[in-house]
Amino acid sequence: MNKNFLSETTFLKIQWAIIVVCIAVLGTGFAARVLHKNPDSEPVLVKGVDYHGVLKNARFAVGDESKHYYVVEYFDYECPPCRGISPTLHQIIRDHQRNSALITHNFPLSMHQHARDLALLACALDSKSYTGFDSKAISLSGKDLEEFIEMWQSKLSKSNPKWKAEATKRLDDENKMASKLNINSTPSLFVIDQIKGTLYECRSFEAINSLLKS
Repeated sequence: MNKNFLSETTFLKIQWAIIVVCIAVLGTGFAARVLHKNPDSEPVLVKGVDYHGVLKNARFAVGDESKHYYVVEYFDYECPPCRGISPTLHQIIRDHQRNSALITHNFPLSMHQHARDLALLACALDSKSYTGFDSKAISLSGKDLEEFIEMWQSKLSKSNPKWKAEATKRLDDENKMASKLNINSTPSLFVIDQIKGTLYECRSFEAINSLLKS
């Protein structure tokens, strides 16, 4: 074989690996900058969208429907910034557990290899199974993640042969709502004030806290 060809191919692979790592690092840094420490950020009132549509197919990750405020997260299981903000977001809800809950929607990005498979599985699982699935899915990568997906796909296929079609319908509905909210990246965060019947877009943790404390 041509040694020059091999060396050029290897060089290209290294270049792409560096690019991927840089994107992940920059993405995480962006999330930290925008969502963690941005005192100028304020909640933005979303007009022309019925918040009840956002609640359709929503999954309660923390808390329940009795709360005053719902923090809404559109996320991708393989998105580095989504994984990065998860602990802080959950802590905010725990700090305000008296009046707030966290609900989640899947928004898989095409750039992530397994994001759609994970989103479909999440859409198919009942609340009891989802809790364990969610915490595991957001922490795995590589071969471990692939085996995890295959295991759950096998389980669901045995219990409900139509699970994928049903999950696809639910995911499509979630993505239609995301389109109305002009979502094109993750994480995307909103807060619903049930008493006022209003929906806010929040681009910082400070914006979320300002609503939950009001």
